[in-house]
Amino acid sequence: MKSLNWRNRSLSFRLIITLSLVSVCVWLLSTTVAWFQVRKEVNQMFDAQQILFAERLASSDLRNILIGHHREFKRPPFKKARFDDDALAFAIFTPDGDIVLSDGENGENFIFAPKKGFSKSRIRGDDDEWRIFWLPVAGGRLMIAVGQEQEYRDDLINQMVFGQMWIWFASLPFLLAALGLIIRKELRGLKQIGEQVAQRTPDDTSLLKTDNLPSEVLPLIQSLNQFFDRTSTMLLRERRFTSDAAHELRSPLAALRIQTEVAQIAGEDSILREQALDNLTKGIDRATQLVEQLLTLSRLDNLKELDNLQEIHWEQLIPSLIGELYFHAEKRQIDIQFEEDGIPPTKKGSLCCSR
Repeated sequence: MKSLNWRNRSLSFRLIITLSLVSVCVWLLSTTVAWFQVRKEVNQMFDAQQILFAERLASSDLRNILIGHHREFKRPPFKKARFDDDALAFAIFTPDGDIVLSDGENGENFIFAPKKGFSKSRIRGDDDEWRIFWLPVAGGRLMIAVGQEQEYRDDLINQMVFGQMWIWFASLPFLLAALGLIIRKELRGLKQIGEQVAQRTPDDTSLLKTDNLPSEVLPLIQSLNQFFDRTSTMLLRERRFTSDAAHELRSPLAALRIQTEVAQIAGEDSILREQALDNLTKGIDRATQLVEQLLTLSRLDNLKELDNLQEIHWEQLIPSLIGELYFHAEKRQIDIQFEEDGIPPTKKGSLCCSR
């Protein structure tokens, strides 16, 4: 069994799959954009926090104490901060790289680097990357380092982004289910139209209903109705043609039969037999012409559909018609004469249908 081509699938199935994929792609794209935007905002916020914290250390009384005592000052115990251990860590270095003050935890493991501004590096005993802000103070005699673990920032960013996005992602199946129900409901009219067409009999000429159909499908249904209307007209015309053909051929066939019987009973009368055979030949010609006229009329909707239209000269057709009818008129003692009073306007048509 051959698998169905994508284009041969039902419209509802294709819409549901396509919109589902588009929804997932939009969700992924929006999540990616949100992640980068939140990352930018979080980094700017924590960078500003590090700078502010370093400037506060630089402007505190601790700086004057350290400058006054220089190396002879003993490091006082520093009270641990009450926030997350990974939030901020600091250390104050001398130009030689000695730590004169730190937070007592991660700041003790900072590796001295005579830099200014932000840098990324690792600390002793930790393989994770840290973002450290270096601020020289007291004319370069002290260097303040305020650092933060990069993983802490990344975890916070992921929590902020995915903590919001998982709600939307969890509701995605319900959204797609509702979408599928709506699509099936909206396409129910098309299904009903298909059932109406499938149940139609060959002679059914009724029009399809166009109520509650979307504007995209309405032109198709209207075209089908126009087609059914033309088909109905054609069927009626063919039925009329069959009836007219039977009626028109009845008389010529009866006349041919009579002429045949006359020729058969003529016996030794050669004149009567020749006349009967001549009438039989004319009758056959007339019947042949009548059949051609009927076949032409069967294809005729209007004059524009006729092929090989020619100019009709009535003054040339009338004498030939009189000749064909002369025998019948003489038999009934009717005198046929043609008096030409004028020439009618010339028109185009079929010579076969005009006789």
